[in-house]
Amino acid sequence: CSSVAERAAGELKACAEGGKDPNCVQVHADTLCEEAQVSESRQQWEEVRAKLEIALAIQPNHLCSLYNYGRLLDYVWNDPGMAESMYRRAAASSPKHVPTLRNYGYLLYFVRRDYKNAAKMWERALVEHSRELDVLSGFGSLQYHVYGNVSRAEELFKEALAVSQAHSNTLFTYASLLLLVRNQPKSAEPLYQKLVQIYPLHQQGHLDFANMMETRWKDLGKESRRAGAESAAALRDKLLASHPGHVDALYAAARSEHVIRRRPKKAERLYKRLLAESPAHLPGLAGYAGLLEATGKLEAAEKMLEKLVAKATGDGAECRAATEWTSTILAYANLVQTWAAKPSRAQQLYHLALAARPIRSLPVAGLPRTHRCWLCSNSTRQEDLCCAEASSHVLLADDLWYADSQSKREAARG
Repeated sequence: CSSVAERAAGELKACAEGGKDPNCVQVHADTLCEEAQVSESRQQWEEVRAKLEIALAIQPNHLCSLYNYGRLLDYVWNDPGMAESMYRRAAASSPKHVPTLRNYGYLLYFVRRDYKNAAKMWERALVEHSRELDVLSGFGSLQYHVYGNVSRAEELFKEALAVSQAHSNTLFTYASLLLLVRNQPKSAEPLYQKLVQIYPLHQQGHLDFANMMETRWKDLGKESRRAGAESAAALRDKLLASHPGHVDALYAAARSEHVIRRRPKKAERLYKRLLAESPAHLPGLAGYAGLLEATGKLEAAEKMLEKLVAKATGDGAECRAATEWTSTILAYANLVQTWAAKPSRAQQLYHLALAARPIRSLPVAGLPRTHRCWLCSNSTRQEDLCCAEASSHVLLADDLWYADSQSKREAARG
């Protein structure tokens, strides 16, 4: 701090002694800011900081120094508090400075979660420069993700694409909007294609595009689900070539090989890679257990499911309330009931499944298809498992709930 003050005092003294140039201080501050940017290009960070601090010491409202210091504090030095202070001073010094309004908007959006003021900053920026690409795209994301204003978001994304067809956030987020909200996978497809072509390392883009290929194959004109899975596999292979330990890609690839492409050996290799990277990956444990069961390795499947239950119930994982979790526990209970012949353990698992299940009954192995079981109270007022023939509306609700996971298992066995 003392060296900065001393150098600033020297700069001011030189200007005072010169006495002839009224813009001397401005010129010195401009020069320091320019030198700081040269030092930044060489990653000489201490020099950058010193030059910007001297410039601001001799001219506190110097826009170039305020903006660049704020930008570096924000994106390089990870000091959002100081960055915000610099952005505020820069915006006060020059209320129409678009780069400041743009960056400050992003800080308010992503760091402060101050969506209202982020929108204000970007509105001001667009008044000054209606084709500012990062503002159009960021504002579109805010309208889509935060306010749910899909029409306004779509307008902003279209304006951004008119400026550039190669902006990653625009391509990715607009494709997501078209797929998930507009239900237009055919319109989303060229955006995803362009995204993965221009940005081959865009991880989520590859994953979402692959998932769309696999699940919306009819809408995309694919001749079969398997053809969609082939296209999806090619995308995941590209991602795994650059990120071999990408957990989400490994899981999606393993599930596809297991359930759709029906290549159990390759699926098993992928599940093993996944669990080597993330031993507590609960969907991976469940998927691998399902594969082991489908290929007749029932003892190994039971051990894998027991490991899954121990991990899930031990760490209080949120997935315990999800459909996939409950259907996995139900499959485990049925396996224990029919193959391992451990009725007491099976009953514990049925209790666990019902405790997490969004509806009140479930099918149990060994009972007629028209029967369902639920939690009830016995004479000691403890929870027990009661079973009886169910009415048609209960069966329908159960069938709708269970259809997805059941069809996956049947497909795997087929």
